[in-house]
Amino acid sequence: MNLSLYQIISLAAYGNAYLSGEKYDHYFSDNYLPKEYLQLFNCCRSAWVFGGMGSWNDIYFSDKDINQEYHSLSDKLFELIHIALLVVSNPSPRPTTPKE
Repeated sequence: MNLSLYQIISLAAYGNAYLSGEKYDHYFSDNYLPKEYLQLFNCCRSAWVFGGMGSWNDIYFSDKDINQEYHSLSDKLFELIHIALLVVSNPSPRPTTPKE
């Protein structure tokens, strides 16, 4: 089973990430992802706080500086989760030495 980056992000974004302790390995066939990649995927699912009513993005702070920091941190979190999901979707070995 090969999943696209879009499918991986969809699983992280729209699955039930709010149930603590839920195992997500049922999304992948056995041995599809190395253990470390599956753990990273689980972290991404747990960290996904975007979208839906009453979500992370529905918060507003009247203090301009706090609101700006909130949006900056939200953008960073969103970007880092997507980078991690990109890594998860490509579990093949990486070269350890640069090419000449």
